[in-house]
Amino acid sequence: MDRDGLPAVSSETGRNQDDFRQFFENAREGFFRIAENGRYLLLNPAMARIFGYDSPEEMMRAVTNTAGQLFVDPAEGKRLREAVEKTDRPLSLETKACRKDGQIIWISLNIRCVRDEVGRIRYCEGVITDITERKEMEKALKDSEEEYRLLVENALDAVFVVQDGTIKFANRVAENVLGYTRDKIDGLPFVAFIHPDDRDLVYGRYLKRLKNEEVPSLYEFRAVNREGRELSVQINSIPVMWKDRPGVLASSGTSRSRRSWRNA
Repeated sequence: MDRDGLPAVSSETGRNQDDFRQFFENAREGFFRIAENGRYLLLNPAMARIFGYDSPEEMMRAVTNTAGQLFVDPAEGKRLREAVEKTDRPLSLETKACRKDGQIIWISLNIRCVRDEVGRIRYCEGVITDITERKEMEKALKDSEEEYRLLVENALDAVFVVQDGTIKFANRVAENVLGYTRDKIDGLPFVAFIHPDDRDLVYGRYLKRLKNEEVPSLYEFRAVNREGRELSVQINSIPVMWKDRPGVLASSGTSRSRRSWRNA
């Protein structure tokens, strides 16, 4: 940083000081410099906004102990400070923080220490990003996935996800019907459980479904369990995205099929 308190501009970028000052003042991320005593030496407007202050000056006056005032867990802030002082590498952390009004937010923090020519710490500087919205979306997705998992696990039908020709997921009913534990089913070719006389039909429809070609979503075929017993199955299948890649979700979909599975 320069004598005015702004990060220095490298000769490689060719930016002049005015350009960088404008970037610093208008950035969406919070930039800061902090002294060893925990008080801010410099911060930009975005930093103040993230924590609910009207201006950098107000935040610099109000926050005299960053670990104790900004971290939901002050001990975590203290541990971070101790860790960053022991290394020359930048450290990163995602954690909960407190705004001026007491609201809890999630932040992504990157921080490093700047030392003098003999290795003594001059100050620490870093960048903070408000990631509250992302964390809330991740939680909502996780909650919905858990609800869906519980629904599938407790279904009366056997449920499979097939991708790249192999079984990627099978619920408890499928385990019971096929006679394999889940760790044995996952990764097996799904055609291994289809009667040899019906494999061409089922595999051909699987390939067409992946290409979004028109095929019956509900049809019957013969399956074979671990003991070699033949089962009459009626399957309902649809194309799905599984872990960001195309696959097929299949389930036994009628009372007749459920009786067939249960009688296996």
